[in-house]
Amino acid sequence: MTSAHTDRSDSGLQKHEPAFAGHRRKVLLVDDDAMLLRAVEGGLATMGFAVVAAEGPRTALDILRASTGEFGVVVTDFSMPGMSGLELASAVRGLDPRIRIVLHAATPPASSADVDQVVEKPACLSELASAVAALLNPQST
Repeated sequence: MTSAHTDRSDSGLQKHEPAFAGHRRKVLLVDDDAMLLRAVEGGLATMGFAVVAAEGPRTALDILRASTGEFGVVVTDFSMPGMSGLELASAVRGLDPRIRIVLHAATPPASSADVDQVVEKPACLSELASAVAALLNPQST
């Protein structure tokens, strides 16, 4: 697992570099729970990821349709009104099969054919970040 790098500046204070900095492609984070969405978005951004948050699957699909291939990973909640995370994964595959998908689920589904990785809730942020990093940089795992 990648870890944060710490060094000391001339003032003696520690400077921290984000643990997962350097990814060129963005992460699209999808959840219908606005509070959780913002918390995870902030946490992943602090760790060095370029994150775009979508409050729900329809918004996520609109963002992906308007994008020019800059998204490398979609992290989606499983249980959302109107469209499940699995249905969103299938739609994402139809738009761009190169996008990797992480399903963030309290109860993982029996079948997850369109999903690259399942991270069970509750999961610590570092576990989710490691899953995203592994999919953005498969050669480094």
